[in-house]
Amino acid sequence: MPIRPKTTAVLAALNLLSGCAITSGPALPTLPPHPESSRRGLVYGASYALLVTAPQDWVLDTKSGSAEGLQAVFYPEGRSWQDAPAVLYVKAAPRTAKDDLEAFIARDLGRLQTRSPDLNMQPGPALETADRKSVEVRYFSADRWGDSQAIAYIREKTVVVMVVLVARTPRSYASALPAFAEVVQSYKLMDEASHE
Repeated sequence: MPIRPKTTAVLAALNLLSGCAITSGPALPTLPPHPESSRRGLVYGASYALLVTAPQDWVLDTKSGSAEGLQAVFYPEGRSWQDAPAVLYVKAAPRTAKDDLEAFIARDLGRLQTRSPDLNMQPGPALETADRKSVEVRYFSADRWGDSQAIAYIREKTVVVMVVLVARTPRSYASALPAFAEVVQSYKLMDEASHE
């Protein structure tokens, strides 16, 4: 699901991901007095709260992605959400207790392929979050914008949380993959209301 800041594709791309409305409240920018407080943020919605940390030399921004419905976006220091060749963001989509993660990912792929028929998807090695959850990772290439993407899918009780990397060039993609892994590995669910 490519979200490219300040492009006409932004709204169309947002609708691709699971056809779900974003269920989130206003972000809390930082959690002082932690020494990494400028890099750490709490993202929450009606039924969940999660903590993520920006990688070294990246910025956690809780304002720039708000027009696209994103509470937490990341980009390299010295760049911006609009001009960075690679960006990361966190997004949650609602789910029911019966939703299977593989079926969720397959629906995502189907929706993406309706807009980018030549899209290729490859499974990646699982990553682990700070709260010891195993995370499914998928790598996407050949979308209609020429972007490369990586999406980590984290299944919780009421939502599937996605950590997404979008890069405009193969070089920026390769150099941003370690930052993508760091954000996933920093993820920790703080609270979730159960509707099961």
